[in-house]
Formats: sequence, C-alpha cells, structure tokens
Amino acid sequence: MTVLFADLVGFTARAERLDPEEVRALLAPYHDRLRSELERFGGTVEKFIGDAVMAVFGTPVAHEDDPERAVRAALAICDWAAEDTAGLQLRIGVNTGEALVALDARASEGEALAAGTW
Repeated sequence: MTVLFADLVGFTARAERLDPEEVRALLAPYHDRLRSELERFGGTVEKFIGDAVMAVFGTPVAHEDDPERAVRAALAICDWAAEDTAGLQLRIGVNTGEALVALDARASEGEALAAGTW
C-alpha cells in the first residue's frame, strides 16, 4: 500500500491569527481540492486533521501502479497549489510499504483504514 501525507507550510501560525470561521473558509476549498485530486488518481482519503491530509492508494482496491498514482496525485496537488491565488505552500510525502488493512473500516466515522510502518 502507498500512503500520501500532505500539510500546509506555516498553517498553524497562520491559523492562530484568524477567527475559526476564517480558518474553515481557508480549509474547505483546500480539503475539497485535495479530495478531488486524490480520488481522481484512485486514492482514498483516510483522514483530514486540520490542514493535514492522509490518503491511501491500494485499498480498498489495489492497482499495480498505486505508487505511481500517488506520486501523480502529489504532483497535481503541487501544480494546483502553485497556481492558487491564496499563496498556499505544501509539504507532501509519499511512502510505500506493507500494511494491515481493515476493509470494513468506515473512514467517514473516523475508523482507520490501514496501519503500518510508513
């Protein structure tokens, strides 16, 4: 399985200077766009935690090229961030390895899809 992790550079310091409504207004389109890009390449969003996003490739459906799909999604996200007028800067990591997968996990309810040593 391949895991993609992304977060915004300096977001915590920026968020501390904003009202909660402004933070939500920043995060909502960011989350929407990342979900769209990740799903377009066959990834599954495992969780959003503030500005951090964790997605998995290879579960619940495995593809021979899941690592490549994850890298392509990361590059698409970087391209979008470079063009975005909000001045977002991202860090993205991609790692592949063995994992324990819970096929019956309900990510929408906060249940983990996978555990491993990425």
